[in-house]
Amino acid sequence: ETFNAFLDFVKSERGINDPYDLNIIQNNAVNILKRCVYDEVTAGESTKRTVLHLGEVQSGKTLAMCSVIALAYDNDFLISTVLTGTKNILKSQNQNRIKEVLDVIDSGNKKFIYYSEPNENEQLNTQIGDLIKKNKFIKKKKMIVFTMLKHQSKINKLSNIFSKNDLRVSTFPIKSLILDDEADQASPNTKGRKNEKDNNDERSSINKSII
Repeated sequence: ETFNAFLDFVKSERGINDPYDLNIIQNNAVNILKRCVYDEVTAGESTKRTVLHLGEVQSGKTLAMCSVIALAYDNDFLISTVLTGTKNILKSQNQNRIKEVLDVIDSGNKKFIYYSEPNENEQLNTQIGDLIKKNKFIKKKKMIVFTMLKHQSKINKLSNIFSKNDLRVSTFPIKSLILDDEADQASPNTKGRKNEKDNNDERSSINKSII
């Protein structure tokens, strides 16, 4: 339902109506998301997967991220974290674009909750706590969408929130999605070559925070 609403947005607001183009958008979203879900072979194993999706400048990468978030919601993902870049201006642009798209496909404000720089507060703690509660009266929970600066202090702050003992997030099977815009910038371990030379396993600050 949510992904179909996204396709309607693409057709009406972006003027993309060619079935071939729409099929590319759909296949990209499906192929990205299905690599984020355990299959029967890996079910039960403690594995992590990273998928790199390349796109030219102005090729619609932000729209592609929105398509994956929409499809993830339909497949019971409850948290999406978008690392929007290392500069505030890029972060602001991406954050506004993502919210614009998701607001249109969630006109009733029933599917998404937005946070920019996540600060520990009672509201956020309550909403995260609600994700792990079993409630027979709520058919579908809202997804929390974080759009945040790619900086070690910001990432660590979010990680610490999810690590709180009273939230017990780690004991519940919540499906979470992390989208890293400009993944070649600051995210790779820049100490990798030095580690090979010195036989170390150090990580650069942002890479360590993401891991």
